[in-house]
Amino acid sequence: MTLNQLRKGRRCVHSKVTQETALKQAHEAGFEPLSSYPGNLGGRWKVKCSAPDCGKEYSITLAQIRRGRRCQCHRTMRQSVEEELRAAGYEPEAPFPGNTRKPWPSVCKTCGQKRRPNLDNIRAGKRCLHQTPEEKTMGGGWR
Repeated sequence: MTLNQLRKGRRCVHSKVTQETALKQAHEAGFEPLSSYPGNLGGRWKVKCSAPDCGKEYSITLAQIRRGRRCQCHRTMRQSVEEELRAAGYEPEAPFPGNTRKPWPSVCKTCGQKRRPNLDNIRAGKRCLHQTPEEKTMGGGWR
């Protein structure tokens, strides 16, 4: 198992999760359990969204919750992800694609070039290299 897999919530299938831990993780993800935790990461669990104006019900696994599964109503709030993108030096040209791994059409605020970063890369510290079109054609190196 890699460090990246651990960061994404992957765990050994043999690890036991207590009812208390499972409930805590469900609540942190914005879900209210409707049935008791099945006792394993891959077991289906009835939950509903805890947002006051939503309440949508799901059959979900704790493994999915640990990997970042959220209700559509508050999976990733548009305003906060746009602020995150802007703080990294980009201006969005399109709405958030709905997934942190998908490219997000943007413009680098420093060099003005169109870029397609994704939030996973931004959160990992990757940024634009700030090359102008002239530098690219002249073989400009890394900065």
